[in-house]
Amino acid sequence: KIPELQNVPVISLSANAFEFDRQQSLMAGCNDFIAKPIQVPELLTKIQEYLKVSWIYDTLCPESIEMEVKPPPEELIYLYNAVKIGDIEVIEQQIFLLQQLYPEAAYFINKLQVLAANFEYEKLIVLLDINNSSSPEN
Repeated sequence: KIPELQNVPVISLSANAFEFDRQQSLMAGCNDFIAKPIQVPELLTKIQEYLKVSWIYDTLCPESIEMEVKPPPEELIYLYNAVKIGDIEVIEQQIFLLQQLYPEAAYFINKLQVLAANFEYEKLIVLLDINNSSSPEN
């Protein structure tokens, strides 16, 4: 209803993925709908479509460069244990804490954050286990 915002694209995000929910979002004025858990490629495609942008990809493999900087293994143990038991609140807290303490490990921490947001706990365990050989096997 605000004239300055009428051309701003709105993408609705909801855990309710039924057609009814999608239709309600569209009737409320949204341009599109994405069901949770969010699939990053789908979101990026919709952003590209609505904002008319093109993605530029770095030809370097970021894993080979930026993944080199990681928090020390002893800082990852608590997160590792929280992931093993599926404690979402502690996982989020620990990732936030790592962001604050180790800004130089932003790429690694961002990867943890994306996996946690998508509830990909098995991948988180693998990533943390590779980088956390001192983790207890609970």
